[in-house]
Amino acid sequence: LFGSALKNVLRYDIARRVFYAFAGAVEQGVKDAISFEREMIKISQVSGKTMQELKGLQRTVTSLATSLGVSSGSLIKVGLILKQTGLSVKDTETAMRALAKTELAPTLLLRPTLLLKLLILV
Repeated sequence: LFGSALKNVLRYDIARRVFYAFAGAVEQGVKDAISFEREMIKISQVSGKTMQELKGLQRTVTSLATSLGVSSGSLIKVGLILKQTGLSVKDTETAMRALAKTELAPTLLLRPTLLLKLLILV
């Protein structure tokens, strides 16, 4: 009887943990999506382009994030920094692709402030 009750408690606990892990992942995904959208809005404001006109940039970020295994949030922050340097949206996309192919990509994509410092030095 005690063994049966213990098994039921363990099943419940495992199901609860799986549910909370899933709920946490969904919550983080929503937060990341909101953050990404905010960065896209900032790029839109800096560039004077509409969100529709920035679809190409959005596709570039998504493609690079998928191929590199880097968060799209960190990539879009790099995109914002590049755009703030005065590059056109098309040049920003090109620079992001080129940056992603360098050996420093993991460092620069995960630490956008370092990229900004390097751009200021150049």
